[in-house]
Amino acid sequence: MTVEPINLTDMLAACLAGLVVLIPVLGLTIRFALKPVVEAIASARDARRGRVELDQLAERVAALERQLQANGPAAQLSGASVVPELPARSDSTRM
Repeated sequence: MTVEPINLTDMLAACLAGLVVLIPVLGLTIRFALKPVVEAIASARDARRGRVELDQLAERVAALERQLQANGPAAQLSGASVVPELPARSDSTRM
């Protein structure tokens, strides 16, 4: 039994040829595997942001209703220029 020396050039060429095929295949596989996870995270963030904005809008409408009730129905009909004090709109909810 004779042991032949390893041809380093042929071994390196075979490894590189394998990597040329393997790297794009792994990249596509990982992309398709992670795409649903990334979309779920983005959807959850959008839903949370929408919920916060809806809560802020409900707070502003409630403040308007309280202001109208405090002024009474005459202020609504007379056309008086009553400017209600609304809570400040916060744009800090954007991520």
